[in-house]
Amino acid sequence: MGGHGRPAIRLRVLSAGSCRLCRGARCGDCRGPDPAVSRLTRNAVQLRKHFYQATRLVAGLLVVVFAMTGAAKLADQIVTWLAFAVWQPFTIADALRFWDLPPPHAPESLGLREITDAVLSWPGVPAYFLLAGACLFLFARIDRALGRRSRKSADAPPARRLEADRRDFPRRANT
Repeated sequence: MGGHGRPAIRLRVLSAGSCRLCRGARCGDCRGPDPAVSRLTRNAVQLRKHFYQATRLVAGLLVVVFAMTGAAKLADQIVTWLAFAVWQPFTIADALRFWDLPPPHAPESLGLREITDAVLSWPGVPAYFLLAGACLFLFARIDRALGRRSRKSADAPPARRLEADRRDFPRRANT
């Protein structure tokens, strides 16, 4: 009983997505975890796992594409230099043209146009390797998160988690 003759109100967490207010044993809603919520939680975990796997695949492919493109362009520059003693510059603007991407258009105010032009004149090969490194970092973060999710799901299969919920929140009789 709560203070002043009122029944105590407690918040019971039934499963990952279900909370209910209880008034002691008088409440008819305290019948354990809601199976629909548990099923929804399992589906959300599986969906998140598939999303992580797809993102990991895309990040891995981007690492390969950017690293191989950068290495191929660097090799092309080296071969041209060795054959003709002329270094062919390759800028970020050239890389954007290679991928058929339009160069960004910045407004004239605050000197943004000059900044954009300066960045577009930077060497393109290091930019490729920088993008490959960023994708590799993203790949590693996703892989670590996916591994953590896989270990959690391997430690406690869904059927055991439901049994644990039933054990922690037994059914109460309406009295």
